[in-house]
Amino acid sequence: MAATADEIPVPVGNWRSVGHSNTGFFMESFMDELALAAGRDPLDYRLALLDEDLRLRAVGERLRQIS
Repeated sequence: MAATADEIPVPVGNWRSVGHSNTGFFMESFMDELALAAGRDPLDYRLALLDEDLRLRAVGERLRQIS
């Protein structure tokens, strides 16, 4: 996928990972909607998608503990 530059009226500065920081909220909101449609808890839904990634699963389980 080629990068494009668009002229927009909103001034933007240099951010690290600018694309993901703009879309992260929308991606996570969509994951919540998918979990709702599946009748699942949003965190359980995400953990089920991680399969065998033990490091990321541990982060999710820790999040469950402290939230």
